[in-house]
Order: sequence, then structure tokens, then C-alpha cells
Amino acid sequence: MLFCIISIIIFGVGGAFAQKIYYSTSNTYSVVSADDDGTNPSTLYTSATGTPSGVALDLTNNKIYYTDNHTTVAQIRKCDLDGSNQSVVMSSVRARSIALDISGGKMYYTTSNDYSLKRANLDGTGEETLHYSATGTPSGVAIDFTNNKIYYTDNHGTVAQIKKCDFDGSNQTVVMSSVRAKSIALDISGGKMYYTTSNDYSLKRANLDGTGEETLYYSATGTPSGVTLDFTNSKIYYTDNHGTVAQIRKCDFDGSNQTVVMNSVRAINIVHEYYYETPCSNPDIPTVTGGGAFCEG
Repeated sequence: MLFCIISIIIFGVGGAFAQKIYYSTSNTYSVVSADDDGTNPSTLYTSATGTPSGVALDLTNNKIYYTDNHTTVAQIRKCDLDGSNQSVVMSSVRARSIALDISGGKMYYTTSNDYSLKRANLDGTGEETLHYSATGTPSGVAIDFTNNKIYYTDNHGTVAQIKKCDFDGSNQTVVMSSVRAKSIALDISGGKMYYTTSNDYSLKRANLDGTGEETLYYSATGTPSGVTLDFTNSKIYYTDNHGTVAQIRKCDFDGSNQTVVMNSVRAINIVHEYYYETPCSNPDIPTVTGGGAFCEG
């Protein structure tokens, strides 16, 4: 029997691997891993002059890809999950968020220097612009492998949309308007997308077609930023990056059972680590926000 191994950022069913979260920080300019209960934090990378932002996992090759968005660095980098074997994947790119398609050999990312959604090969070659925003600021990016779509957000007040397109950038479609979403995560089988907003400082969810929006968390003094999903325990992990809050939090998919996971951490983006195996004949694998699928005997 063939088994399909999904290497993803935010989907899994437990197992022998430690359940880890990986996140970037704006107070210590670092990429950090920790157990998903907030214990055992370990710094994987610190940028002396930069600002690490997007994070994505390649669990097939036990790598973490991350972006350093600051003009003095402007790189996409990768390293082992313990922070060793640091290497530069791309230079002169101010990428904000990043998502990986391992089986397709592609990475998808948004940029703040030329206001675009782009993709490139996993080794940094073959860059393509999939969308350019003349007045906006593309921010979060997530992959729907079931329907071969890229979801991305444009956070700027002049655009304020969640959009989707095919993997090659064709069939651009507005999913939601009047929403200044930052990060985004997808639950394809559940028919939901989860996102943080900078206009009303909230964590929200909606149907994948943009209907049925619900506010799951509102921060009176903070700025919710990164979001990721733990399907095993039906939890949302999200960050509140503002200095007055500075927390990583979690809650149930409906927003109930709000819990503080970590304090005094100004995390920007966050991903949850899992490893998942399922028969390749399974037609309903809720693959979300990066990663890829491949089959082996």
C-alpha cells in the first residue's frame, strides 16, 4: 500500500515527533522554537540588523524556511529544525510571509519592497511574480492543495482584501473585501479560513468563500499577528505582537477556551509542527498553509 506523507506547517495527528511551535520575534529579532505548551524555547537564529518575519516548515527534509524582511538583510533563509546548517536561499528579497509546496518544489511569498505575491523554486531560482499590488501591501499567504489555490491577504487600507489564485497566478479572485488581514491559515476540510486583522485588532474566521465572518478574539490594546492551526487538538495558535500584550495564545476553533501559552514574547508569525501519514487514496486531506504531499512505497 502506498502512503501519502504530508509535510505541512499546521496539520498533524500526533505521533513520535515533539509538538513544536516555531515563531519569529520583533523584540529579539529572532527565529525561535518551543514546545507547544510554551516551554523549552530555543533560539535558532538572531539577526543583528534585520527583522525575521515569515516562517514555514519543510518536514520532509527537516528544514525551517524563514524570511528576514529588513532592508539591511532582505533574505529568505533556511536551517535545520535545531538551527544548525544556516544557509541563504535568496537575497535582495524583502519577503514577509512564506508557504512551501515541497512536492511541487516551490515556495510562495509576499514582498514589501515591490508589493507582490511571488513564487520561486525551493533553491531560490526561477522567481515569478504572481500578483502585483499597485497601491497595496500583500501580507499573509497560505496554500490550498485540495483545490490548487493560493490564498493571500492585502493588508493596506486602499485594498483591504483576501484574494486567491491558481498556483501560476491565474484566475485572480477577491474572496473578501474591507478586511485588513495580516496572516491567514486554512482548514480546507472544515471549510474555514482563520486570519488576524490590523484594522480592528482581532482574530477571525470565515467560510472559504468569505461569508459567515466571526470574531474569535478582540485585543483592546494589542495587535494580533500570526496564526496557525493544531488539528489534532482542534486549537488555534496565534500571536499578539503589541508591546502591551506580547503573548502567544491559543483557543478552540470557535474562539472558546482562550489560553495564554507564552508571555513577554512579541511574536510576528507562527507555525505548528506535525508529521502526518494517511493512505494516498484519502480524498479529503485538509492540507493548509504550506508544505507538500508525496507518496512513497
